Amino acid sequence: MKKYIYTIIFLVPSVLIGQLSMHTYVEVQEQNADEFENREKLYWSKVAEKNIEEGLLVAWGLLKQVGVFGGSANYIHVNVYADFETLQNHHDIWVPEKAGFKKDDISLQGLRKVISSSVWMEHARVDGSAKFTRHNYRTPKSITTWTEDNKNIWKNWMQERVNSDELPVVNWGVHTLVYPYGQYSGFTAFTRDGFNSLADAYRSMQYWTFFRESENIMKDLPKEATNKVDNPIDFGLTVIYEVIDWRQ
Repeated sequence: MKKYIYTIIFLVPSVLIGQLSMHTYVEVQEQNADEFENREKLYWSKVAEKNIEEGLLVAWGLLKQVGVFGGSANYIHVNVYADFETLQNHHDIWVPEKAGFKKDDISLQGLRKVISSSVWMEHARVDGSAKFTRHNYRTPKSITTWTEDNKNIWKNWMQERVNSDELPVVNWGVHTLVYPYGQYSGFTAFTRDGFNSLADAYRSMQYWTFFRESENIMKDLPKEATNKVDNPIDFGLTVIYEVIDWRQ
């Protein structure tokens, strides 16, 4: 499962800190991709909008993995909930009739295969919308220390540079794993960076060496940030996703 823990909350300015997102990782064969995406965008997005209007969801989205590697999951359904109480009812809210559709007419059965799911909590972000997102997954030695460092040190640093000439990033966020959790659950945290184009997202993949070596970048950070043993830019897996649809 370690290879499938990727996400999206980063795209939505109205998503509040501490909200929860359930990510369902699915496999869609190439011959089914167009129909799958059409049903999501034309039908299930409307059901999601009704759920948002009723306060059952905060946001909904669909991400598509860029490239092919690792396991079979190549899309992520993202459902953002306000709290654990609304999250616990996630199975009961997908009623097509509330948006004027019949379940049999918009069913995704046969178009996708569910691989796994996970729940994440957001701790910090810099707002902005993006067409592509890079997810940087890791397992910090201390979740608490890592989260606090990102909230108290890196957030301010990123806030000053988002949408600047210095960085091609248009948004940023910090998330930790809620469920499943344990020795075999895979990565337990991630940061995410949004981009306006796939070119910017690809270009950012060469950024790590520049980031480490650039005195201009690092000089503005407090010494406690650059001296961390658990370095925020040493990630276990980085993946780029395209935003296929997003509603809030």
